Amino acid sequence: LIVAILALLPFNFFVSRLKRQARDIEQIIHQSEVAYHQGEGRTDRPAPAEADSREP
Repeated sequence: LIVAILALLPFNFFVSRLKRQARDIEQIIHQSEVAYHQGEGRTDRPAPAEADSREP
């Protein structure tokens, strides 16, 4: 029983670290996707200088 408890302590520690790192990576991926889609929306519209130079 003592061996099992002593083995579970580091195991649980590393599992919690892995979960935290996975959550951080998921947040970074989500932020990147949001930034990409925001940038994608901006490139669809013409820039103000381009809009002024077009003929009606």
